[in-house]
Amino acid sequence: MEEPPLEVTTPLDEYYLGETIPWTFTTASTTNIIKVKLMAGDKIVAEQQGSTHRKNGTFKTADLKPGIYT
Repeated sequence: MEEPPLEVTTPLDEYYLGETIPWTFTTASTTNIIKVKLMAGDKIVAEQQGSTHRKNGTFKTADLKPGIYT
């Protein structure tokens, strides 16, 4: 099975705690549910989803501990 192209972008590479992390995904598919996750290692810190071909969202960071998130 071949997956359609998917692109996830954020305006910056680094954020300070307390700032929101805006993101956008764009995909050729309009039928699949896309989940965007903020991760700390193997742990899911936040998750949002959409099923449109383009979606914008934000992750809040005010309650996170200092660390590296992907």
